Amino acid sequence: MTTSAIDSASQTGVPAGGHYVHRLVRVCPDCGVEHMKRKQKNVNPRCFKCQRRINQKNSEIRNADKRRASQAKYREENRTAINARSREFKRTWMNEWRKANPTTALIRGRAFAQKHRDRLLQRQRTEREGLSDTYVKEQLARYSILRPSEIPQPLVALKREHLKLKRLCKKSRTSAN
Repeated sequence: MTTSAIDSASQTGVPAGGHYVHRLVRVCPDCGVEHMKRKQKNVNPRCFKCQRRINQKNSEIRNADKRRASQAKYREENRTAINARSREFKRTWMNEWRKANPTTALIRGRAFAQKHRDRLLQRQRTEREGLSDTYVKEQLARYSILRPSEIPQPLVALKREHLKLKRLCKKSRTSAN
């Protein structure tokens, strides 16, 4: 196409070949980008990307109830896994925070212990009397280089039986006196 053909096409809307082009250049009211539209009745003034975004938003609004129902069903079916992930995330986040803010963590821990002293003592008492895993692991880890979380469950069961026998011996000695 020559420059004269391009000039005549832009002025008349008819290219040099003689075929009419029924297209309009429009400006999208949302994003301001010029785009081509066919000349039609009830033509959408928005560009394709903006119209797709609006359609997606409308679809999300229309299907909100279905989405909420399917999410609730998923949460109900996978509750234990979701809770485990949440606990693990909180645990790692708190450990990182404690490492970053050791003095603040110490102050907050002491304040909590002081505020909830009775509840914490009651919990320790029930763990000790019932020989809970936490109590037994703490007993095993007390004079060891292992942390309570590193102690295997069979060893916990053996120590629990050992503590039961010790309590039974102590009870029989006190009742004999």
